Amino acid sequence: MKIFHVFLALYICVLTFSCKKGNNDIPTKPKAEVQDSTDGIFGAIKKNSDSIRFLPFIGPSLKLKTYDGANQTTHPSVLYFPEKWNKWKLWMVHTPYPFSRDYYENPSIAVSNDGVNWTTPVGLENPLDYCEKKDNDNKYHYSDGALVFREDLNVLECWYRYSKNGALEQIWRKTSKDGITWTKKELVIETDAQPKNMIMSPAVIWEDGKYKMWAVTASPFRVQYREAVDGIKWTNPINLKVPLPKDITAWHVEVKNTDLGYEMLLNVSDNRNKEVNTKFLMSSLSKDGLNWDEFKPSIILPDQKDKWNGKMIYRSSFIKIDKLYIVYYSAMAHNFSWGLGIAMGNSLQNLTY
Repeated sequence: MKIFHVFLALYICVLTFSCKKGNNDIPTKPKAEVQDSTDGIFGAIKKNSDSIRFLPFIGPSLKLKTYDGANQTTHPSVLYFPEKWNKWKLWMVHTPYPFSRDYYENPSIAVSNDGVNWTTPVGLENPLDYCEKKDNDNKYHYSDGALVFREDLNVLECWYRYSKNGALEQIWRKTSKDGITWTKKELVIETDAQPKNMIMSPAVIWEDGKYKMWAVTASPFRVQYREAVDGIKWTNPINLKVPLPKDITAWHVEVKNTDLGYEMLLNVSDNRNKEVNTKFLMSSLSKDGLNWDEFKPSIILPDQKDKWNGKMIYRSSFIKIDKLYIVYYSAMAHNFSWGLGIAMGNSLQNLTY
C-alpha cells in the first residue's frame, strides 16, 4: 500500500493543461509566475526514496505556459541544481511548437523547484530569440535548444539551432549569470545545409576544460561528435558507431555524463513503415562518449493512440538523482498538438508506463 500511495501522490502532481491554437500570428506573452513548491517529485523522492521506481507517463501533459499562449511545446533540455541556481533547482529550455508551426519554435526558458510545476522566472521575457515573420515565410526557423552550465564561471548558456531553408545551418548561443539577463547571441557553428552538413539537436556539455557536442546529421542520418575549447573553433566531426536495430535511424540526441559514464537518450525513427512517421526513444551507455553499447528501448508509443502522446514520442531530456532517472519527454498527438510529460525509472531502458 505504501508504494501505491507514493505512485498515486506522484500522479496527482502532474497537472493538465489545454492546448488551444492561436487565432493570429502575434505572440502574446503571459505574465511570469512564482511557484516555489517543495512538493512534487522532489518531496516524494526525499520521503520515499526506497520505494519510488517510476512515474507512469500515460496521463496529462505538464502544465507549462508558452509565450505564444497556445501552451504547446517540445524539445526540452533540462539541468538539475541540487542546491538551486539563482533560486531554482531545475532550469529548462524548450521550443513552443503549436500544431507544428515552426514560426513559434523559439528558445524559451522555464524553471521549477518541484519538477512538475514550471514557470517563467520573474524578470525574463520569452523567447530568447525569434524568427521574423518574413523570414519564416521563406522557411527559416529556430529549433533544438540545449542548456549548458559552466561551473567554472557560474554561467548558464543556451545553445540553439537556426535553419535557413536548406541553404544554411547555424548554432547560436547566449549566456547568463542569473538566467534573467542574457547576452547578445554569438554564432558558434555555421555550415551549408547540405544533408551531410546538417547539425540537428546538439547536445552539449562542458567538462575537462572544453565543450563536447553530440549532434545528428543526415545522408545517412547518424550521430557525430566534435569538441572545442572556446565553443568556436571545433574539431572535425567524428561519425560515431551507434548500434541500432535494423531500419531504425537516429533523429535527435541527448547526452549526459552520469556516475555510470556517458548516457545517450536517442530519439529514433522507425523506417519499417515510411508512410507513418513513427518516432520513439532508445538509450545506450558509453565509457568515453564515442563507443556506444547496443541501444535498448526507453520510451515507445503508448497503446492508447487517442492520448496526447499517441502520435509520436520526440526529443527528450533527463536528470539523475541518486539512482533515479527522471525523463522529461516531448510528444505529439494525432491532431499535431504537442506537450511535455514525465517518466521515471531506475534505468533509462524500458521505462515502465
